[in-house]
Amino acid sequence: MTSDAALDHIRQALVDKLGVPAEHVVRGATLRDDLEMDSIDMVELVTTLEVELGSNLELVQVEDIRTVADVVDLVVRLAPAGQGEDCA
Repeated sequence: MTSDAALDHIRQALVDKLGVPAEHVVRGATLRDDLEMDSIDMVELVTTLEVELGSNLELVQVEDIRTVADVVDLVVRLAPAGQGEDCA
């Protein structure tokens, strides 16, 4: 999955699941401050990523996620080859 495809995918998930305004979901946005996500929102995001990536995420993989860019990097790194290419 490309970085742009991952960003589009994450943006849509945050809009659909958490009601975050799409224009706020940019790479430099912080999840807690800019997007006003609380710990429950973070759990929901991780759960959504697990379902979409088809695997369980370890705490060490998600504990340092602070920004949308961090989420994009994680998705790009863990997505199976070819997944989400049609999103770009």
